[in-house]
Amino acid sequence: MTKKTAGTLGLFALFLIIVHACTNLDDIDLKDPRLGELGLVKFEGPGCSSSTTMAVGSTVTMTVEPEEGALPDDLSVRSSEPAVINAAAGATANEVLLEAHQAGETHVEMLSAGDVYDWLGFDAEPAAAVLYTAQDAVFAGGAFILKIDEVHGACGEECPLIGSSFIDWSTSPTGALTLDADVDDTAIFTAGATGSASIIGDEPSERGSLVDHAVTIADPSAAGALDGHVLVYLPDETLLDPQPAPVELPVGSYVQIQLFALAGGTEVPVSRFDAVWDITGDAGTIQSYDLDTWEAPEGPVYEAMAAGTATISADSGLLGSSAAFDITVTE
Repeated sequence: MTKKTAGTLGLFALFLIIVHACTNLDDIDLKDPRLGELGLVKFEGPGCSSSTTMAVGSTVTMTVEPEEGALPDDLSVRSSEPAVINAAAGATANEVLLEAHQAGETHVEMLSAGDVYDWLGFDAEPAAAVLYTAQDAVFAGGAFILKIDEVHGACGEECPLIGSSFIDWSTSPTGALTLDADVDDTAIFTAGATGSASIIGDEPSERGSLVDHAVTIADPSAAGALDGHVLVYLPDETLLDPQPAPVELPVGSYVQIQLFALAGGTEVPVSRFDAVWDITGDAGTIQSYDLDTWEAPEGPVYEAMAAGTATISADSGLLGSSAAFDITVTE
């Protein structure tokens, strides 16, 4: 297991592509690994784009895209070995949900008019190691966030695995933190009583621990003033280093506020779930970016819509304090 060192958790993953350990296809005279064997469809999905090997216990949603023209209207899916990897229809007509149950191989077959339209081989194997990002401290009663960035098979970085939400989570001591969600490679816990604890993530087929992460649970009553870093994603796709307010940025940028408070000389992150947020100032200057329930837990995201000035405020009931961040948007 490897932990990424990051002063501020979360790298604006809504807009940045995380580069996973992948085979360089430019150096190998092979067809696209995600292209069906009959060359009619391509399987798109998260994780390393050269990998068709899933971690045992994981799930992944693939999007089936036509190489030319359009997909058949009656396209359906099946697995040749559902006990290894089960394949089912997703939420939309061209989505396929894969669930890896045990090590082995299968053919994921796309069907039309009762016949195989195209197919692709997928494998499953136990995860051997993960690369993750996590905070080192959290306030009691607050949200703790751990993100799995890469998953590797038995041969290390040369074997990137795809799939998420397969790790068996526990804590030491038992009950030190409570798991609230494990969605899209992000595990979110609620911290219990103050003290030292460890987050432990085991491989589901009992191959050992993939994560053993120490965390300090701090007393909210010992927290200093609520503060925050401002992350700015510019229209030219440049991500600026986290910076204090006030911030000036151009129209078309995105802003994320990541809260923290000092405790014992250490910056302790405060999740967006642990504050109430508000916008004041010139109407239409910035607006909230819609997020799914567990998306971007580090902090809310805003879009710069028009020139003007605005203030983003956060009120933390957990800490009993608030903070304000002035934003100037330019043309």
